[in-house]
Order: sequence, then C-alpha cells, then structure tokens
Amino acid sequence: MTEAVRTALDSDFSQFSALPADDFERYCTERDIFLSVEDLEYFDEVGLLSPVAWLRKTLAPPGSRQKYSGVFLGAEFLRGYMKEGMLRFPERGRFKAWKEYKEGYEDKELPLYHRYQIFELSTFFEGTRMILTPQSIREDMDTKLLTQWRDKTIEALVRQKTYLLKKTALLVQLETPYLPPYREQFRGGILDSESLSKWYKWKEESFSSRDILDSSGLTIDEVRDFRDTVAVWGQSVDPLEAWYMLVRLFTFEVRRRLKGKAQLAEDYYEMTGLLNSFLFDLTGEPQREPDDITDVGGGGSWKERWYGQGFSYDRKDVQKKIIDRYLRTKLPKAVLFIEGDTEEAVVTRLTHFLGLDLSNIGIDVYNYEGFGGLRGSKVQKALETWKRQGIRSFVIMDNEEGNKEYLANLVTLGVVDPGDFQVWDSDFEEDNFGVQGVLDALNKLLENQGRPTITVTEIEKERQNRKLVLMRAIREAYRRRHREDPLSPASKVALANDLIAPRLSQISGERPYSPKLPIEKFLTKMLSKST
Repeated sequence: MTEAVRTALDSDFSQFSALPADDFERYCTERDIFLSVEDLEYFDEVGLLSPVAWLRKTLAPPGSRQKYSGVFLGAEFLRGYMKEGMLRFPERGRFKAWKEYKEGYEDKELPLYHRYQIFELSTFFEGTRMILTPQSIREDMDTKLLTQWRDKTIEALVRQKTYLLKKTALLVQLETPYLPPYREQFRGGILDSESLSKWYKWKEESFSSRDILDSSGLTIDEVRDFRDTVAVWGQSVDPLEAWYMLVRLFTFEVRRRLKGKAQLAEDYYEMTGLLNSFLFDLTGEPQREPDDITDVGGGGSWKERWYGQGFSYDRKDVQKKIIDRYLRTKLPKAVLFIEGDTEEAVVTRLTHFLGLDLSNIGIDVYNYEGFGGLRGSKVQKALETWKRQGIRSFVIMDNEEGNKEYLANLVTLGVVDPGDFQVWDSDFEEDNFGVQGVLDALNKLLENQGRPTITVTEIEKERQNRKLVLMRAIREAYRRRHREDPLSPASKVALANDLIAPRLSQISGERPYSPKLPIEKFLTKMLSKST
C-alpha cells in the first residue's frame, strides 16, 4: 500500500484524496457502516486496518492561537508534505496509542485514510458477522468458545490482510488514470490551467496499464475476480438496485447525494468502473456492468434485445428508452412536423380512431405554421436540438416553390434523415382527397355558413398561368372574387373532419386494417421507425 500511495502522490495529475480519521468515520457512517475513531485505533492495533499514512504537523508561527499549523489534504499539498518528510507510512508492528500523537486537543500527527479502504472494512465485517439462531438465543453461550472464535477470526483476517492490501493498493493506483472519465471530473493543479490537457496527453502517450498490473502483484484473472466481487457487493447492498440503469444516467454530483447503503453501493460501482476500464486497457475486451455480472443466466444479453445492438449509456436513444421505463408519459422518440391546421386535425382524428395516442407512445406533433413557417429560424433550431437529443424528426410539406430545396438542405445538414419526409405532388388536401373531394367538403361547409361556394372552373383558371397547389389556388380564387378567405382556423378543422370522415367509415369495416391514403402510409412508416 505504501508504494501505491507514493506512486499516486508522485504523479503530476494525482487524483489521490485522503481523509483524517474523524472524516473517515463520518464517511463510513454516512454509508451505514457504523464505527468510531476508537474502533479505527483498535483495528490499527490488531493489524486489521491501518491508516495509509500519518501526517506530521509543523509548529505554528509564534503568536498563533494554536501550537500546530493547519494542513491541506489536496493531492498537490500531500505531495509537498511527502517531499518534505512530513508523511510517515505505517510499519508492521509499530503501533503506538493514538493519544501519544496528540498534545492537548491538538493533533501532532494526523492519521489519514483512503475512501477505498471501505472495501477492507466491509470484508472484515462480513468475516466477523455472527448469526444468532433461535437455539443460541434461548441457551446460555459459552464465553470461552466465543472468545476463541473471535481470536481465530481476527487471526484469519490478519493473515488475509496482505491480499486485501494488494487490492486496495490497486484501486489507489487506478484513480489517476481512470477516475476523471468515470466521474466526468478532474482535480487539476491549482496553478496549472492546462493540467487537464496534459493529463489527456499523459494518458495517451505515457500511461501503461501493464506496468500497474505488474506492480500490483495480481494476475488479470485475480483483477477480474476482484471486479466481480465489488460489483456483486454493490448490487447486494443497493436499495436502488431495481433502478440501477436509471441511476447510471445521473451525474456524479447527483449520485454523491445518495444516502446510506445506496451511497455505499455507488462506491462499489465506482470501484467496478475503474477496474473495468483497467481490464479493457489490458485485454481490449468490453467489460460487464454490475447488473450484467449478477445476471447469472444471461450475462446482460437482455440489454441488446431491449435497447438495440451496441448498448451504451452514452447513446441518446438508449437513455430515452431507459427513462421511459420509469415515466407515466413517454419522452419523445420522434417529432412529426406538419404544415397546417387541416393536416393536424386529420392526423389527430385518424390516429385516435385507430386507437393510437401519439404523445403516449413518444411521438409529438408540431404544426410548423405556429413556428413561423417551415423556413422560419425556429423550425431549424428545433430540428437541430432534437437531433442532438437523439429524437427523430419527420416532416410533411406541400410542394410549393423552394420547399424541396429547403428540405434537401435539412437532409444535408443531418437534422432530417433521408426517407423521413413527405413532399406531396401538390398539397396535403389534393394528394389525399382529390380536387373534387376537397371542393365537395369545402362547398358544403360554405353553404352551411351561408357563404358563396367555389367551382372547379374558378380553381383551374387560377392555376392556369401559375403553378399553385390546390389550397393556395382556392384561397387566391376566393379572395379575388369575394375579398375574403374561404377558411378560418376553426373552419379548417371542420373541413378536415369532413374530409377524413369517409375514410374512417371504411376503416371501421376493415379487418385487418390496411393503410390506403398517402398520409396513412406515411404515418405507418413513421410508427415502424419510431416504436
């Protein structure tokens, strides 16, 4: 252990951290491992668990309120203390009562622990746990036998200590190369703003996982067994074990606020993560997560069945699927951009009639007229945002001038995938319901409102010299003759209901359902890609 601590502190990028005995006591208590500083002193005395180092304090300047100067426990400071000979490392058989390291209420020397020593503590507690049977509770217990059992247990644990120290020492050495990416945090030099970039260069060019393995005194198989042990311990104590995958999506800052056994489990998961990264560097083989290790029958193979090939917590689609398992309302997997009120009303009526709640299955519908039109800056920004979040975008639009070119640009930018859009030959209404079908429904609506109707001849005349889609031609012709729009937003919804009604009647008699209208076929394709 001493050599591991020295090596860790010698690194310019050291991520080593130390805890004084009272902080280590608090650290353990927060994880439901209850002990006292007096217990730590006893463990040191019998050789079960010793501090990783003792820090000798210097005398404070004359006139100070305290006799001994304060200390700082960051890696840079500890490295300086070590170079100045202020760090003393434990030696076997050299125990001294801790009160001798005090002067009044002040510490002359400070016992320092490392948080990964909690692994050794857990091993000791597992080895000394006594199970009381009903018989042993009812009957008198032989105190002599109990004393013999205690002494033999301690002897066995002390003999095991050398092997345990190798494992803890390995974890200490793995902090500097592997802890920053695991926590997504880097404790850099206070006066060196480029320490992170230097760490990356060191990790890429100078770091050797093989050197650490050779110095550890362990084999790859022993490291793998150690990884399995801490992974199983994490799963076995974790009260949030059923939420393991969800918690993996939390940041380290959120996870560190867990309490009790949940925080202890996180410590074991961190150890597992460091060992996994180490094993990957050694072997080039992907390593298993704790919940894969405890999945005795399948080894985690179910993840690829549920979440797709190449499972990774970094993939946005995997993140959404994990979160969806815990939410009443699904996060969006896809968004459907449609151009106007008629399209929105038809899609809503059609999907509801088919028993589909698009929002509940993770598909949000946006009317991009409300976003300022297809070419408005809000639409492109929304598409770019959803793409970054792994949300698939589907776009429906009329074949008006410039639309195809604009959509081609969105595909080039990568915010819309090829095949995830529909450009009508004319517009939504004509392609799905035909000129006569639209006119019949529109004129019926106009008659009910006591307003003039419109004829095919008027529309054809409007389209004769200009390339207009149907609904624009209707609007232009009606305005030209009657100086008003034929449709208000409310009447567009009424028109949509009338247009789709005949098709809904057909669907009610179809067994099985088969999409007929172009919009039905597009929605079917969208659903197959999104769910």
